[in-house]
Formats: sequence, C-alpha cells, structure tokens
Amino acid sequence: AWTCLRGLRTLEVRLDRQEASAARIAHWLAGREDVAAVHYPGLPGHPQADLAGRQMQGPGFLLSFRLLGGAGAAARFVAALE
Repeated sequence: AWTCLRGLRTLEVRLDRQEASAARIAHWLAGREDVAAVHYPGLPGHPQADLAGRQMQGPGFLLSFRLLGGAGAAARFVAALE
C-alpha cells in the first residue's frame, strides 16, 4: 500500500510529462518524409482529434506510426534502436 501511495503522489506529474513527450514525438514524426502516417489524437489532422478533445483532458501519451517502405523499413528501424 505504501508503494501505491508513493506512486500516486507523482502520478499527475508523470502523466503530464509523458503526454508532453508524446506530443513532441508525434509532431516530429509528422514532419518526416519517411513516415507514412502518425496516429495520435493530439495532431490537428487526426480524424478523431475533435472527439478526443471533447472526451479527454488531453490527447494521452500513446501513439503509433507507419513508416514508408513496408516491413523492410520497419526492420531497419527496429534494428537501429538503442
């Protein structure tokens, strides 16, 4: 219980930072030529950005993206991760 209480004290700050980081990454990915699509409701062009704005306090911190070049590009991306 003590560990849960300790985590709850910093939860809001951690979630705010995760959301800010996700937004920065999504905007960065959206500007890249080798990225086919970015799926993040915090981006203005996202098809459900309006819905997310009405239902949520923020766009959240989960995002996904699709690279141009298919499976080969995805394999090279994953291999280059550190």
